[in-house]
Amino acid sequence: MLRACVVQFLCLACFLPLIAFGDSLQIETSRITSAPIRYVQHSSLHEFPVPVISWRRGGLASGVREIEEIKEKVIYPTIVESRKPVAAISVEFHQANPRAIGVVIIWSDGDTREALIDKNEKGQYDSHAYKILFAKPTP
Repeated sequence: MLRACVVQFLCLACFLPLIAFGDSLQIETSRITSAPIRYVQHSSLHEFPVPVISWRRGGLASGVREIEEIKEKVIYPTIVESRKPVAAISVEFHQANPRAIGVVIIWSDGDTREALIDKNEKGQYDSHAYKILFAKPTP
């Protein structure tokens, strides 16, 4: 009986700091009072702004047609299929590998996923290539 109490106490003593640490990762909105923007916790929101898209080294794209293809085959389907609100998507073109783009999704809760999306043999992005961003674990 004493041993069970000691084990329970040790478990509780070990997990309390972890719970407290998890709470300390969130920003307290009450501490951002003098900002010109009113901030609220993301969990209390029901409507979100359209995600920000960052085109890194966009000049390496083969043209407007490629950017439109990425929007239609990667960005829009990713936003639609996501179960969490997407805050931002970064699309990065690589000079060393012009047949692939790097894509990073940042959700409103701070989670991220990233992947390289390759062009197919015709030099286009497959319509289901974005699904790699939802595969587990991230490749």
